[in-house]
Amino acid sequence: MGAQRGNRMQNFILTPFLAQFDPLALLHNVWSVVVMLIGFSVIVFVHELGHFAVAKWAGVRVDRFAIGFGKELFGFTKGETRYSFNVLPLGGYVKMLGQEDFDDKANELKFSDDPRSFINKPVLHRMAIVSAGVVMNVIFAFLLFMIVFLAGMEAIAPSVQYVLPDSPADRAGLQPGDVIREIDGDTVRDWNEITMAVLLAPPFEPVEFVVERNGEIQPPLYVTPESNTDHGKQTIGIQPSFLNTVTAVGSDPLDYGEDRPRVGDRIVEVAGRPVDESNMLEAILLITETGGEFTVERTPKDQPDAAPERVKVRVPLQLSLQPGDSDRKTRDILGLQPFVAVDDVKDKGPAYLAGLEDGDVILMFDDVEFPSREQIRAAYLDQPDIDLAIRYRKRDGRIVNTFIRPVSRGVRPGTMQAQVASVEGAADGPIARFEAVRAGGAAARAGIDEGDLVLRFDGIDHPSADQIRKLVSDKAGQRFKVTVRKADGTVAGGVIRTRPPGTVKATFDAVANDYTRVAAVTPTTPQRPSPAAMAGIPAGAFIREVDGAAVGHWHEIVAAFRAAAGESVSVTYELGGRKGTARMNVPQTLRTALGVSPFGRIVSINGQTEVTLGEGAAARKVQVSHPDGTRALLEKLVGETVEVDYRANGLAPLQRAQVTIVPDMLDPWLSRIVLQPDHLALEYRTVLVQERNPIKAIHLGVRKTHMFVMQVYQTIERMAFSRTVGAESISGPVGIVAIGAQVAKKDVAELLFFLAVLSANLAVINFLPLPIVDGGLMVFLIIEAIKGTPVSLRVQVATQIVGLVLIASAFIWVTFNDVIRMWG
Repeated sequence: MGAQRGNRMQNFILTPFLAQFDPLALLHNVWSVVVMLIGFSVIVFVHELGHFAVAKWAGVRVDRFAIGFGKELFGFTKGETRYSFNVLPLGGYVKMLGQEDFDDKANELKFSDDPRSFINKPVLHRMAIVSAGVVMNVIFAFLLFMIVFLAGMEAIAPSVQYVLPDSPADRAGLQPGDVIREIDGDTVRDWNEITMAVLLAPPFEPVEFVVERNGEIQPPLYVTPESNTDHGKQTIGIQPSFLNTVTAVGSDPLDYGEDRPRVGDRIVEVAGRPVDESNMLEAILLITETGGEFTVERTPKDQPDAAPERVKVRVPLQLSLQPGDSDRKTRDILGLQPFVAVDDVKDKGPAYLAGLEDGDVILMFDDVEFPSREQIRAAYLDQPDIDLAIRYRKRDGRIVNTFIRPVSRGVRPGTMQAQVASVEGAADGPIARFEAVRAGGAAARAGIDEGDLVLRFDGIDHPSADQIRKLVSDKAGQRFKVTVRKADGTVAGGVIRTRPPGTVKATFDAVANDYTRVAAVTPTTPQRPSPAAMAGIPAGAFIREVDGAAVGHWHEIVAAFRAAAGESVSVTYELGGRKGTARMNVPQTLRTALGVSPFGRIVSINGQTEVTLGEGAAARKVQVSHPDGTRALLEKLVGETVEVDYRANGLAPLQRAQVTIVPDMLDPWLSRIVLQPDHLALEYRTVLVQERNPIKAIHLGVRKTHMFVMQVYQTIERMAFSRTVGAESISGPVGIVAIGAQVAKKDVAELLFFLAVLSANLAVINFLPLPIVDGGLMVFLIIEAIKGTPVSLRVQVATQIVGLVLIASAFIWVTFNDVIRMWG
């Protein structure tokens, strides 16, 4: 990265290379760090070689060509140029005559009159010199990409293994087993291209996916990414396919028993069926349906050369629920709300520092007893940098009382520090109201009170709760004019400005599956008394039996309810040391009537595969297989006999049946319940990305170079303007070396690919119109070309000093982030 600062063309590396890494492995393999530093130095050398070569062509005297900063380690002089290798290999520079001119006698800055001075060369020559480093980085990236794809590189295959329930992908109709072939018209070759396309997609705009399903190309699906406030990135809720080798297990000691899988195990049998790399989708479904049990091949620890032995193991099952109400707040099983379990705890984040681990049960959060997922999220989103009291239960039964401090995130969506809910039964007039208005928050400061009815929001009369949420998400950080009707009938107006949300670096989407205590009972679901409320089951009770059979997990309770659909069951519970029994009706659903398992799918109803929910800006299309789509369509068909296309399970053939719709079917409660193996990570399925045809390899190299160059610009835009990418996602020199050290341990192709990406990143960062980098100097040259005279040297030096301060501050910031990620 070259830039004029006094007497040097300097090179500082600050690149938004978006990746996660394990920096502690940096200490385990010094050689990989050395290899990365060499590769890093080569990129710098190529960049500075561009400046040097064009400067020589233009007749500029070059006094020094340096790789690194600080004291010279070794070097040599050839002709008029000193070639130096310095102690800090984090950049480089080319010093040309005329880049520092100071008259000691006059004590002033002045331009040199030497004809070989950089400043005395024509503007176009100087532009060529300044831009040469960037051009060389782009060419170098292209050449590396071309070499990589000629040789071939293993990458994660673009096939979908898992679709997160109620995610954008789920609502759009993506399914496990789909192979993603195109995104917005661009061919997809590997999973990284999917990740980057989603991450950098225009916020809240639909992205076109073309998928191959069962060997056939499907009509385009339109998926609208959502901003994940907890992680600061856009996501759609899919995971890539994997093989049968275990790569990680849970962090809890309970995950390391003899009957648990270990890293390196190979899954070879599930429910008596052989398993290999070709049928892992079926294997995962079977593992879930059989309660998490399967057989692995394992090499004995003390006999590494011995033949693998077969061991039966099991994993806990993770249960999650989709919302069952129009406001997407209530998650229950026929009115029974389980306790929330924490999941996906990030190292060194607030949840980690509070002692939380995956699977811990949240008993109290921000002084709210038995909180729901939505109450937990509202508490930490609305209150960054404030200590919140929490109480949780460890997997071994211990109760922990402590505090957690959410950290602020400057990414979308923001928070009004209040919630909005639908007004049930409103035929006309306001259909949304404010609730959970946090004292002193953004909404409260605008004069909003709990229960206020929304008459107008951001120019929309009588908006729905969904419309308000979407407006806030789309325009985070802006002001919203709102008009409300108070409880006493008066009309008031105010302006709400959303604030950056907080995060605890963990999610709360999972149910405490092995803790069968009822956190709360939902009164209605949907718009009718819930079965649990009608049965009189109290909040706080432990469910002990269903129809006389003992239950210790929520998924066992679900299985018992599913088997009794259309009838009633006896539920035995315990509260305060006393047992009680209640008779509970279990409604029939379309799935239970057809015998569709939790892993099956309703494909169409009367030939209709999707339905539009909401109106105007809040309108969205969902598949009829989604609970919201099923309910919306069936509400219009009560009493009618419909034709349903369905798959009984994830691998079953397409079947057709006729069903008469009854009122009980309006609540697709079984569709909202999802089970999957917990604490089990498997090796990803890979694909060889290769082009043996040199012409095609050149084309692919050009495409990849263009893609990564544009991604850097998009990343900067998402950080600075759209705010859908967090600033902590970027890495500085320390992080880059750590990432590269991990890559260097794998193979040469991945290292060359990484260096190509880094070279493309460097080209973009260097040509930003900022002082001290090449782009800043190019701005001065453009001004000079327009004016006919150069910008004052004092102005140039002043801006370079300002730029140096900014770059130094950014350097400290990214290095601090890197160190925090490495050592906490």
